[in-house]
Amino acid sequence: MRCGRYLEGLARWLTRADTFERLVSPAIADLQCEAGRGRLMRMRHYMAVGGVLVWAIVGDLSRDAGLAFEPGARHGVWRRAAWWYLAAVGVFAWIGSGDTPWHLLDAATRQAALISAALNLPFAAMAPATAAAVFYLRRHGAPIRTIVAVTMLVVAATTVLTLAISQYNNGVSMQIYERVDAALPAAAREGGHSDHRWSIWLDYRRDDLVDRSSLYRSGAGMVPWALLGFVLARGRNWKVPVRLTGFVATWFALGYIVLRIDVTLRMVPSTAYQRWRDVVLMLATSLIWLLVERMTSHGPGEQMSPGPAAPSRHQNHLRAQE
Repeated sequence: MRCGRYLEGLARWLTRADTFERLVSPAIADLQCEAGRGRLMRMRHYMAVGGVLVWAIVGDLSRDAGLAFEPGARHGVWRRAAWWYLAAVGVFAWIGSGDTPWHLLDAATRQAALISAALNLPFAAMAPATAAAVFYLRRHGAPIRTIVAVTMLVVAATTVLTLAISQYNNGVSMQIYERVDAALPAAAREGGHSDHRWSIWLDYRRDDLVDRSSLYRSGAGMVPWALLGFVLARGRNWKVPVRLTGFVATWFALGYIVLRIDVTLRMVPSTAYQRWRDVVLMLATSLIWLLVERMTSHGPGEQMSPGPAAPSRHQNHLRAQE
């Protein structure tokens, strides 16, 4: 059946060749053999194939991710990525210290601000650390499937941890917001006052408190950073900063185009829209560079292969029946 062929192509692309032949191929063969016994029987087999496919993907991901933590990769990849992570924590801590109205806080809210920084800094530093990990994994010769598996683990872990601390983090943020809102002079809400910037800061903080999508943006935002590391790893020596410069220039060009569209449409974007827009812009920039790389690369091992084109087990089974 045509549906079986489509399902086979998808399963071959998502799973390893040996996993497909061992687990998925027999399930698809059963589906095709019993497809003529009615819609209910087909639906049962579709559900069974879906369950088998999910199980196969999870098993392959665990195997692929395990390759990234072999003894050779611990020193050449993860130790270097850890140094990048610590450096990013230091940079973001320095930036965040100047982006907090300490003079408007009392003792309790100063402690809350430190707690908020301790909760948010590890997630902020995950983005450049993810790019560094993918960069060194590719330089280390890790298969593309392994890099994809590691990226998915980072995305899942970041999302789960963000959801786990979200309620407490929102409570701390609300405490800081209420204190600054009460302590900010009324004149500061107008332009020209020395504390006017904190009025704008309050607007962003308020938008963050009502933005529920930020719980998932932190995880989704890891994907374009992983692609950035993948793109940069193709360069060697001086070509790495050249690629990074070109990547940033492409990002600015796309951002300018989107900004002009927003101005033309007279849009007043919310904070959530702006931050999701940044994620999408970086993802689009990464995909453009990957497309250029695919068009200019002819070397072996640069593309993910779906596996050998040999006849599958269920194809041989059907031919034997014919």
